[in-house]
Amino acid sequence: MPITFFKNMGGRLVEGTRSTGLGDTHGWWNSIVAGDFNHDGRPDYIVGNLGLNTKYRASKREPVRVYAADFDQNGTLDPVLSYYLQGKNYAAASWDQMVDQMGGMKGRFPRYADYAQATLERTLSRAERKRAYVAEAVMFASAYMENLGSGKFALRPLPLAAQIASVFGMLTGDYDGDGNLDVLLVGNSHALDPQTGWDDAAIGGVLLGNGNGQFRYVSGAASGFYVDGDAKAVAELVFDDPHSLILVTQNDDSLSVFARRTRGSRAVPLRPLDAYALLTFKDGTTRREEFHYGGGYLSQSSRYLDLPGDVAQAVIYDYAGRPRLLPLSPAPDRRGNQ
Repeated sequence: MPITFFKNMGGRLVEGTRSTGLGDTHGWWNSIVAGDFNHDGRPDYIVGNLGLNTKYRASKREPVRVYAADFDQNGTLDPVLSYYLQGKNYAAASWDQMVDQMGGMKGRFPRYADYAQATLERTLSRAERKRAYVAEAVMFASAYMENLGSGKFALRPLPLAAQIASVFGMLTGDYDGDGNLDVLLVGNSHALDPQTGWDDAAIGGVLLGNGNGQFRYVSGAASGFYVDGDAKAVAELVFDDPHSLILVTQNDDSLSVFARRTRGSRAVPLRPLDAYALLTFKDGTTRREEFHYGGGYLSQSSRYLDLPGDVAQAVIYDYAGRPRLLPLSPAPDRRGNQ
């Protein structure tokens, strides 16, 4: 499916993707996180996709498709994946896989060579394709989605180094202390079929934002955020002191835990109905911080506002639009220290 946009029309969600500029984004999307990455007061997004380091190449001209129907009429659904090679559309499954799924294919293609040379149009007849459910992907790059306002978005692929594997867990924050939001991300997938093999080139990484919606990718080996397993969710557990823990889950592996020391900022606990904050910095720039229930990939971080030390004003708004001005001097901790 494409990145899909819903408008809240008086409490009723109405699909309105066509008017957003996101119509041609059908892909194998995994995750999404929000952040005001260009200081314009509007939430932008990073969206995690399959990546560009697989045998599948998808475009509007040459999409990756799945055809699904009970082709052999045995009561079970038979999905057939196809992709383009040198301008021709072929079934992705090998002869053995196809025959194992649909025994009748052995009579249609008695030899490996016959099947290897057959395009999708020969593998499935016109009648079979016509009665099949068909879905297609035209974009596999993970991307930055800039919010242009008025329900319009512009999509740009992330740096090539961030496309080496599927992106799943993501977490936003200012991790290098330059006043611009960055993104921690992990990925990989060990759930692919044996013929394709593991998608496991990622070792974790950081997208360092420059405040204008552009990013520099730093790998886990250089950043210290090193996660090389079948990584999925990322969440931050915030304590009452300047420390927090970043937790990363991995399929069939242990939990990875990273300690983060926030410099020049403090964690402000949120109320249950707090929706977002508008931060005004001493240099005149602004940033909108949204507060979510659920984010990234199947995860939920502690509901805190990370308040930088160079903020001149911070206003929190609840879901009813009621503002609350935050005091900027830190409250004393349990030992009475500021």
